[in-house]
Amino acid sequence: NSYKKEKNEYIINICIFFMLKKYILYNKMLYGGNMLQEVLEYLPDTIEFNIKKFLKENAEAENNIEEIRLRTNQKLTLKIGQEIQELNYTINKEEITEAFENICDYCQKIGVKYVTAYAFSTENWKRPQSEVDAIMELLRSYLKEASKQAKRNVRLLFLGDRAPLASDLQQLMESAERESEKNTGITVCVALNYGGRAEIVHSARELAQMAARGELDPDSIDERLFERHLYTAGIPDPDLLIRPSGELRLSNFLLWQLAYTEFVFQDVLWPDFTPAHLDQAIAQYAKRNRRFGGI
Repeated sequence: NSYKKEKNEYIINICIFFMLKKYILYNKMLYGGNMLQEVLEYLPDTIEFNIKKFLKENAEAENNIEEIRLRTNQKLTLKIGQEIQELNYTINKEEITEAFENICDYCQKIGVKYVTAYAFSTENWKRPQSEVDAIMELLRSYLKEASKQAKRNVRLLFLGDRAPLASDLQQLMESAERESEKNTGITVCVALNYGGRAEIVHSARELAQMAARGELDPDSIDERLFERHLYTAGIPDPDLLIRPSGELRLSNFLLWQLAYTEFVFQDVLWPDFTPAHLDQAIAQYAKRNRRFGGI
């Protein structure tokens, strides 16, 4: 059964920000100049090796490192004085996709009907091209194996504007939706090139075009009709929004749908997000009293 609350409430729809690791590993001002070696000891082997290799070849740089930042485009940036040095590291695509699938499987196990993951926003195109390319390649790898979802009884849907995406990505998305459309288990929605404001404009434009053609009386437009033209048409509003990464903002995600959703913020990133973190978020949700504007 789904997680129960008082008054027989259930969690039907959970939304999660798919925030890959892209954060500050070391900052001299925050950590202190003598903490660099201790920080390195806790890094994954591939990252630690690349930094230590660089420091071995550039011994004079160690005392001048101001910051080490990890990005999703398989790059490490070292700020040395006023200069920026980039190093490569290996991103484990299988680890990231496996973590996501594990969360979806766990949600299905506990009775959640919908999971929506925020994978790429309309604003993410502003990131460095190499980082955008890395994210798209990760999505491409996931979609190429999307046929596995049929065996797990998962239905896949994609939310957002597909037009700017590469043609092969669009074809993979259409194929994944088509192959999984008859599955009766959990519905996994991936928000890809998605923006909450753009979605609202999209719905308003469609209704305006219908009115202009004489197919719709503007006075008949209400919330239900408006919702039928959103990307999420037919999907219930989220019960719970989980934002990993330590950030405390919506970032243009599901602005219409989150009107009465409960928010939980956690300081963890993919692929470190586990079912245990999900349980912690659900435990917080279970303590809340959803009144939807009532008493």
